[in-house]
Order: sequence, then C-alpha cells, then structure tokens
Amino acid sequence: FALAIPTRRCSVHEDPESQDRAIPVNARLKPALARSTRRSAAKAKASATPLEIADDPCWVLLSSTGLLARTTTADPLGTGGNRRKHDAVIGAVRTTARGDIGVVTSAGRVVRIGALDLPTLPPSNDAPNLSGGAPLAAYADLPQGEQPLTIVPLDDEAAPLALGTAQGVVKRVSPDFPAGKDSFEVIALKDGDQVVGAGPAP
Repeated sequence: FALAIPTRRCSVHEDPESQDRAIPVNARLKPALARSTRRSAAKAKASATPLEIADDPCWVLLSSTGLLARTTTADPLGTGGNRRKHDAVIGAVRTTARGDIGVVTSAGRVVRIGALDLPTLPPSNDAPNLSGGAPLAAYADLPQGEQPLTIVPLDDEAAPLALGTAQGVVKRVSPDFPAGKDSFEVIALKDGDQVVGAGPAP
C-alpha cells in the first residue's frame, strides 16, 4: 500500500509538484505498522483513563482466542450459562486494577501487561465471556510463531511457575521477576525447543 504524507499549502517559493507525494512502504513492514498502531491506540486509551480509578482487586483473563480483559471485582468467577464464542479461558489471575500481570509465551518469556489498560467485562453470574476483550497483539508485540500459553501474577506472593517444553524439559521458576522490565526470559531453550505448558507449580 502507499503511505500518504500530509502536506501544507505551498508558498510561491515552493514547488507545487513536490506536494501530496505518496511514499511506498515495503509490504514486509505492514504487520509491524499495524501492531504499532494498535499499541499506540491502547496507550492513548490508557492515558485518557481517569487517575481516580481505585486500585481495587480484580481478575485478568486470557481466552484461547488471544483476547484479554479484566473484571471490575475479585468476586469468584461465574460458571453458569451456555457455551459461547470466546468463553474458553486459558488464564485467570487475581490482581488489582493498577497491577501488572505476565503473559507466558512459547518462547520461554514472560511479557508484562498492565491491568489498567485492559477493557472491563460487565458483572455476570455466567462463565466469563471475552467477546468484549482486546487482542493480546494490542499490548504485546510477539514475533511470528511465538504463542501465548497462559498468564501469571507478578507480585512477590505469587506461586512458583512450572514450565514444560516439547523436548521434555521441566523447570520450576520462583516468582522473583525483575521489576521495570517489559519482558524477560524464564527458561533457556535449546534450538528447536519451545514451551508447551505453563502453570502454577504444585
């Protein structure tokens, strides 16, 4: 596609033919530009969020279709209702509205995401449905082939994390996650290996 560069009215000393030129963009940049646009929109939404939002307890949820959302309370999640699209939850973390959670990926990384940025789900007695959630790609730039597996709490009281890889490696990780980093490695993988399962360690 072509990226049009906005122009201003030219003066008598400027060349009119230099105005309204379209600069072609390499097709390989399209996905990166789209991700950048989504992240910018998410940050703009977060910056417009009133600062008086209380740091109340809540749940952050991740669906099997890659949608993220948070609840408005930390009440137990509902279990009733009929099956609907986006109701398969692969990760649920109890945190606060201004807290952070981590997305565990198949590359052995944890990607930090702020709960405040996420859309909220309306209260319901039914099982959570994330059709009103936002795609993970709006908050985390995962390379092609890197898949989200689950979400984990990042506070000091979090349970240890258990990881299993396709080549049979099992690792138990203590919740000593570095503060201030957007992403960090939790397991070193050999060439061709990937994490296939993650969850709280027993």
